[in-house]
Amino acid sequence: MSPITNKIQLIFCAHNSGHLAYEKEIQAQPPLGLLILAGFIKQEIPEIEVEVIDGKLLIEDEILTRLDSDFIGLSIWFSNYNNSLSLIGKIKKVRQNSKIILGGPHTSYLGRRIIKNNPDVDYIIIGEGEVALASLLKGNSPDKIPGILFRNGKEIKGISNNKALFQQIDINSIPPPDLKVLYPTYLWQSSPESHAMAAFPISGIRGCNRKVRCEYCSIPLSGYRIMNPEKYWNKISYLNQEYSIDFFFETGDFFSPLFLKELAELNHNLKVAFRIYSYPGILKSRDLPFLKIVGVNTIFMGVESSLIWEKYFLRKYGKNYSLNSLIDEIEMLGQNDIKVIPSFVLGMHGEDNESLTKNVDLILQLSKLNNVNEITVSAVLPIPGSLYFEWCIKDENILNQYNKITNQDLLKTDKIDIYVLSQLFVNKYTKIGYPWLYRTLVELRHKLDPGMANWGSLPPFNQK
Repeated sequence: MSPITNKIQLIFCAHNSGHLAYEKEIQAQPPLGLLILAGFIKQEIPEIEVEVIDGKLLIEDEILTRLDSDFIGLSIWFSNYNNSLSLIGKIKKVRQNSKIILGGPHTSYLGRRIIKNNPDVDYIIIGEGEVALASLLKGNSPDKIPGILFRNGKEIKGISNNKALFQQIDINSIPPPDLKVLYPTYLWQSSPESHAMAAFPISGIRGCNRKVRCEYCSIPLSGYRIMNPEKYWNKISYLNQEYSIDFFFETGDFFSPLFLKELAELNHNLKVAFRIYSYPGILKSRDLPFLKIVGVNTIFMGVESSLIWEKYFLRKYGKNYSLNSLIDEIEMLGQNDIKVIPSFVLGMHGEDNESLTKNVDLILQLSKLNNVNEITVSAVLPIPGSLYFEWCIKDENILNQYNKITNQDLLKTDKIDIYVLSQLFVNKYTKIGYPWLYRTLVELRHKLDPGMANWGSLPPFNQK
């Protein structure tokens, strides 16, 4: 069976909103998901040329001028969807016969809506994309590939409902990122002393180990998978030697102490540093030697909200763990030269004056710790695929208000205005309302800037 094309180009468009801490000082990270796709395709189908285009660094005309393939894929997030749709429309005007393939977190929940509402889209990949996309490019019929929706004339077909059939990739089979396929050319300019978001992304972990899913989480992965520690170090070593990269950001949602210990036991004596994800109560004093051996110098810690800790406590923390324990843990890490980036979500269901005040007090308290110079604080976003989004589409009042404000049916549209939905959610499911929450975010931004990151927000309705 021959491949259906000799070249595919993969594009990641710029985000529409959001703000990183110390944004002006940070080198843009390459689109890791597309680099992983590119590497897997080249491994499975060596005769296909693959190019990854980092659209965050280019204007639309520069991207359009670059395109010369019959298959073009885009990675879709809620935060770059509008820019992606704009580019797709222009691509089809200059390359009418090119097939458009969409994948990413946003398509995993809204895939059927997206392909139904956008005639320029030819294929949608739901869930993990590596195996499905490679199978399509090899020439297999799309109606035989689980996780692919496709357009057949005016009809939409595909296997997308039975997720049990979807093929998850063996993450040990993924080759190291090949930055030679990336346009524009990537030049490493950072170091372990740089801000955390300057780190080069690497993926050795997929999924989350939490049994109770965060209500705002939209990641369409099930289970928890970790790469073989030896293979992980081999990838780090390759990137370090080939591109002099010495600061890595593990994108997996949870860096387990067991994986940390296994990596430490296989340490290759590389002079590299890591930023990892964790959440409170996981790392103990016994883990400090392993953190040092591996080179972890920054931990992104999902504190979430005082609501989780004191009222609902839906997450599972260690016995007798408290907000005071959290402060002790961050200080312990600081005493071992590890920076912490606490992350907060304000406006979760049940938020009231008391909880919001406690959140603000805790944020300001943590910001004064010596090893905390960045904090992420965002209003809750009911992203498609999350439990909160499910609440919204089942709430008649929210559906009616959303339709009135946007002139769109929330049950049918693929162009979700996540910031309008955030306001409706906060007004319905909290006791503070969105105007109060917005003022709080603005005040925190003034106090913490430039060390505060967020996913963006809009002024309250009827206010300029």
